[in-house]
Amino acid sequence: MLADRFVLAKARAAESIFGQYGIGYCLVDANGRSRQDILKVTPSEKLKALLRETLRRKRKVGMSELRDFLGEWPSQEISDQIQSLVLQHDLDYRVELLTNRETGQLGCTYTFTLSLPDKNENDAQSL
Repeated sequence: MLADRFVLAKARAAESIFGQYGIGYCLVDANGRSRQDILKVTPSEKLKALLRETLRRKRKVGMSELRDFLGEWPSQEISDQIQSLVLQHDLDYRVELLTNRETGQLGCTYTFTLSLPDKNENDAQSL
């Protein structure tokens, strides 16, 4: 998850350290896409409206609201759209990998919390 708050913080630290030695650094996801690739993704107006309204009302959006909206687990396309909005609008995005109940190992499912970075209600309107 390229837009995860902690992943971005680690990437900034790595860029700073490697940059001192003239070494480039590019963070990519499991599919080989960079932050710049994710920024190019165009989020749907329906998804933006859901996020805008939920953020305005509750100050955060979680996986349950997204699943209720979609009627299913979000696709990679939806995840990319959310990450694009996070990167474009500097939202706070925290991802947590879930443990597979059968195997006890971290699986490829996750949950997330998306929230506004401060108490300014107008921030949600910019989506």
